[in-house]
Amino acid sequence: MKDNNAPAFPLPVTATEVEALLDGQLAPETEKSVWFVVRNDPCLYSRYKKLEAQKSLLAAWWQAESPDSRFDLLFN
Repeated sequence: MKDNNAPAFPLPVTATEVEALLDGQLAPETEKSVWFVVRNDPCLYSRYKKLEAQKSLLAAWWQAESPDSRFDLLFN
C-alpha cells in the first residue's frame, strides 16, 4: 500500500533543512517532504526535538526581564 503522505522522491535532509523546518522557512511542498523524512528518521527527529527545545529556551531567555532571571532560566 502506498503512503499518500510520502514525498514524491526521497530527500537527503540536511541539518540546515531541519532548522529551516523548525523556523517555518520552507516552501509548503518542501516542508511537507522534509517533515515526512524527519518524522520517519529517529536521528533527524531527535535533532529536530533538540532544536525545538533550544528555540523555546532562547525565546524565554530573550523575554526575561533581567540578567538574573535569564540566569534562573538556565540554572534553576
